[in-house]
Amino acid sequence: MDIYWWAVALLNVGIMGYGICGYCLVCAYINDLRVFTCNSGAGKPRLVRHSIGQMSLNILGGLLILFIPIRIIWTIRVSWGQKLALICSLCLTIFMIIITIIRVSGLVNDGAIDNTWEVYWLVLGGEV
Repeated sequence: MDIYWWAVALLNVGIMGYGICGYCLVCAYINDLRVFTCNSGAGKPRLVRHSIGQMSLNILGGLLILFIPIRIIWTIRVSWGQKLALICSLCLTIFMIIITIIRVSGLVNDGAIDNTWEVYWLVLGGEV
């Protein structure tokens, strides 16, 4: 279990690094008005690919993190009702995964990047 924990921790650090660096690589116009061209025209497919990749990795990382306590709960000697209650206490991680799925589902609206949708669900996830 220790090896699994370290592997999941390193994977999530890698996902975080990809997320931080990826947005700079997708749109390198920081503090420049050209930043608004990154989500339309030629920059749109690159932004969509990166966003879907990042959100997919976030879901994978969340599921791998969720497996750690579920495995521990599964092996302890308590009644099924208590196990179910403990597993339900992990609903915050499940809720974050659902928010990420909703966020990626509305990323493109009528052929354009929906910035309002993206920011709304990003802020909601941050507030959780």
